[in-house]
Amino acid sequence: MNDFGDFLYSLRREKGMTQAQLAAMLGVTNKAVSKWETGEAMPETSQLVPIARIFGVTVDELLEGRRKDKEETFNNEQHLFAGDNTAVKKLSPKKYAERFVRRCFLRDSVHTFL
Repeated sequence: MNDFGDFLYSLRREKGMTQAQLAAMLGVTNKAVSKWETGEAMPETSQLVPIARIFGVTVDELLEGRRKDKEETFNNEQHLFAGDNTAVKKLSPKKYAERFVRRCFLRDSVHTFL
């Protein structure tokens, strides 16, 4: 098995679902689900969001094959909004929120202007 397959298997078992039940929810065969879990194949990219939603995880967690804790998720999001690509600084929650709002405002302003 692989990280993705192991994680998918454990998520499915946590929910008490069979491969056939998951397959029916996704509109695929239970053989397809079996191949994903054993690492013989991967789901199409269009299936990743529905799979993640069914199990209450992010697509990122699904592909990495593990759940992230809240601190790790927050730190990863900080990197996205740090402002420069050369040196990523650790931001306080207040600074993070300020930059996030500023970037959203600027993005929306540009779209309005265009």
